[in-house]
Amino acid sequence: MADLRPLAAAAVALGLTACVGHASSSPAASGPASQSRGTSPAPAGLGRAARLAHEMTVLDRAIGSRRTTSSDLRRAGQRQQLVLRALGRDPGLEHRVLAGLPGRVRARTSATVRAGHLLRSMYPASSHALSHRLPAWRIERPAPARLLLTAYHQGQRRYGVGWSYLAAINMVESDFGRVHGLSTAGARGPMQFIPATWRAYGAGGDIEDPHDAVLGAARLLAANGFARAPLAALLHYNDSGAYARAVTLLAGVMRRDPGQFLAFYEWRVLYLTARGSVLLPVGYDERHGVAVGAWLSRHPNALVLR
Repeated sequence: MADLRPLAAAAVALGLTACVGHASSSPAASGPASQSRGTSPAPAGLGRAARLAHEMTVLDRAIGSRRTTSSDLRRAGQRQQLVLRALGRDPGLEHRVLAGLPGRVRARTSATVRAGHLLRSMYPASSHALSHRLPAWRIERPAPARLLLTAYHQGQRRYGVGWSYLAAINMVESDFGRVHGLSTAGARGPMQFIPATWRAYGAGGDIEDPHDAVLGAARLLAANGFARAPLAALLHYNDSGAYARAVTLLAGVMRRDPGQFLAFYEWRVLYLTARGSVLLPVGYDERHGVAVGAWLSRHPNALVLR
């Protein structure tokens, strides 16, 4: 259903994947732990891996607490994204940090990083040359989280498709609707439907509408046997085993800890380039793409990770 190249670009934008060809450490991950209000700093004298393990544990606690304010949740989610990105680019660091995490936190962290590795494996080597240019995308604010959750749960009630699977697809395909741009196969909307597939499963709805698109995805998965074999049904959404496994991992993380959906929702669009990870803010709108250097000359603070 989705063309692999734009899908992989969206995965790269999410910050799930490792940077290509850059071994320098992340300043955000190697410096002092960035803490949300009300969290405890890492004990002095810890090494980098131990500091990050402490921080991930603190962030996990904040993300799972109903007492965390919306602003603190936003900071926690965005900081979590940066730490996970650092782990994804350094297998040794990933192993050491995972070893220092409590069991539940380790499982969630490992699953999310693994999902990033799987999505990264779909990114064609030939497209690395594009890393000197930013994409021809428009970045908008996503629909409110409560509206998306309502649509996911409607899909579950009506069609028997787990809400967290729909959330994971929405996350991977368009960062919950933030990323707008036609794929080479013509896929459109927050769930990246090819128009012909939309005619079969869209039920006359609007391909760009988050609610309609989520329910269209639920119909497609249900019609292809989701109730019997979720992984096989996902292959009808995108014919890639890596895609199906990555979505399944992310869905499992959100199903076991629904608060993690809200943290994922706060992740920003970070695009991998030859210069590092560049933040594409709400309002970014480049119809023909743009050279990374030209963008950074106008927006020097957009370089988030080297």
